[in-house]
Amino acid sequence: MTSTIRKCCLLGLGLALTSLSYVSSAATQTNSEQEKWRTMLPKIKSILEAQGSSCEPGSVRASVLDAADFLGTSFALIDVCPLGAYTELIDAMRRDGNQPVSARFRKGRHTVAIGFSRGASVMHGKDVKLVPEKRAIYDISWDNDGTDSAGTVKLHKCLVDAYIWNSKAGVFDYDPKLTAQATRSYCHELANQVH
Repeated sequence: MTSTIRKCCLLGLGLALTSLSYVSSAATQTNSEQEKWRTMLPKIKSILEAQGSSCEPGSVRASVLDAADFLGTSFALIDVCPLGAYTELIDAMRRDGNQPVSARFRKGRHTVAIGFSRGASVMHGKDVKLVPEKRAIYDISWDNDGTDSAGTVKLHKCLVDAYIWNSKAGVFDYDPKLTAQATRSYCHELANQVH
């Protein structure tokens, strides 16, 4: 059991390190963007509470996880509330002037509601990343096959859905090509860390 817990902790550390490979090299810009978003947290919390969510009453906390500028438009990932045993509800927002608004997403010609989450257990994981160099948001999920008698954990399933910012339409569009590329890259790194 201790070996399994140690491997899971190492897996979590590995996932965090893998996530760092998707962080923009412009850390100063990101910190500056995060500060801009932090000044809007009271307004963001009010918006999140007013629009409703799957959060327990009184559990909305609204904190900035990440923020970045995509060619003049600022986006942030907001930790909204705990969802359950191991996940947090995450909302993607963009700044429209000085007002925070929820980001919109579409697949094909249809607007879709994206429920991002973040967290990991021994068997499952979810994450969301801003990827400024691709002007994208990655919605990441994976499943492990558990542990065998030797305590080995193997990646069973992994998928990255990529949405690229379309400034003309003011929406993130699902991109199958970037989805395939990001899934191969991210999931390959993740598979090498799960063992």
